Amino acid sequence: DNFLQGLLKWGCRVFNARTGILLVPDEGELGYFRMRAAAVQPGVEVLEGLVPGDKGFIHITRERDGILCVSDASSARQSLSFYPEDTLVGSFLVKIVMDPRWGMDADDGKEPGKVRCILYFDSEAVNSMSLDETTARRLDEFGNLVLKAMTTAGSLQKLTKEVSSRDAISRYASGLTRSLDTGEIARMALEAVVDAVPRCDGAVVMLYDDALSVAAFDGEFFEDLEGERILRDEASHMGLFLRRIAEIESDPDARDAQIAEIVIDRKQARRTPFFHKGEPRADIISFAAIPSYMAGTVKPLKAAIAVIPREEDVFKKEELKELRT
Repeated sequence: DNFLQGLLKWGCRVFNARTGILLVPDEGELGYFRMRAAAVQPGVEVLEGLVPGDKGFIHITRERDGILCVSDASSARQSLSFYPEDTLVGSFLVKIVMDPRWGMDADDGKEPGKVRCILYFDSEAVNSMSLDETTARRLDEFGNLVLKAMTTAGSLQKLTKEVSSRDAISRYASGLTRSLDTGEIARMALEAVVDAVPRCDGAVVMLYDDALSVAAFDGEFFEDLEGERILRDEASHMGLFLRRIAEIESDPDARDAQIAEIVIDRKQARRTPFFHKGEPRADIISFAAIPSYMAGTVKPLKAAIAVIPREEDVFKKEELKELRT
């Protein structure tokens, strides 16, 4: 992010701009953009928030083949929602940077179908910016440079997360040799879970014949459940989980204990208890229960991991793989 901000500062000098802003598609709100980085002069304030892509200056830029210069911004000022109302904007430049890895847009065949980022530069003075051939070429070159920087940053973030997850699992595995205490092992497992899959509340639960109990937890969600027993016939997701475990244990032909796991990766349209009927929380976005079982066997062990994320879109393929490991 610091590097992207440095690029924007350089872009402000190139385009004689007061402010440079990098907008990227928002992951939670389809069709909206959020501020990824900004370079502003002292005394200028920019506001966080979402910018719609189907109206305002972004929509006009798309209509103009992805590049726009407004030399007199008096009529367009209201669409610049990242500024306080009293901020003066005289003129601005906008460049939409498309992702070259995507195919041609089926609608018109003119541009790739995914916006990777939007570059915005402005000046306080009217008529201080113009879109000549040199400026257009520089915007193209600058957009390609920012795109390469974002791609590199994404690769580094992914690599860092993978290394962090592997380290968490490695620490847990090495720690097992130091203790045979069930409670200590549960706490070590929980530490590995919250390190490998951040932004989550987690718990290690112990399974009994007809019930489960929370052995260790991290996060406020599980505080109400400490010491409680959740029964197998409970009308909840964890009750269903226990019933699946029981079916596998009683089935000599069972081939994969992983089928007992429950993964819900979307906000529930209708409230369904995750543990027991009396639980007070109704704002759960998603949930996962992963049984513990020995590699190469089908019989589950007497423990499981329960994870509740605090944000949407946490349970991607890689995160579930880490939880199973």
